[in-house]
Amino acid sequence: MNPDASISENVSVNRPRRGRPSKFTDKGYEKLAEYVTIPAGATRRTKQNWIYAVLAALNLRAERFSYLFTPGWRTTILTELGKMQPDDHTLMLGCAEIICANKMKTARAVAWARRLRYPKKRTDRHKLWLAIQRAIEKHRAAYPGQLSNQDVADVLEKGAPFYQVMP
Repeated sequence: MNPDASISENVSVNRPRRGRPSKFTDKGYEKLAEYVTIPAGATRRTKQNWIYAVLAALNLRAERFSYLFTPGWRTTILTELGKMQPDDHTLMLGCAEIICANKMKTARAVAWARRLRYPKKRTDRHKLWLAIQRAIEKHRAAYPGQLSNQDVADVLEKGAPFYQVMP
């Protein structure tokens, strides 16, 4: 801030906006008002989420997707499905079919959709094995001479039935 500057220069209305830039234009928000009534004072993020939900809803009108709309809209799930839509329409439909067939709760459905949307972030077997090896080596360093290879094999074998995999 320049001490010699006038007040109007210090309080400029042309400052760049903070935060994440909007994904949609004002026309997009106006178009949204044709489909959904958004509460007054809704944030930009809320409006964006509604646009994604409406995009998904427009593509998921078949009876097999009724789980997403009864008793009311499952907006959080629809938002995640709508985020898939521009990239891959078939991915969105397939994910929606699995969610509806299993009648997944919101948290599980959103996790499932995000895992499909970001396949690069999925852990493959090699990365998992490396993480297990690091954990074993860290344990052996903390407790030298107390953990044999057979102990490790027994722990992994006995612990496997307690691990559950999401569909």
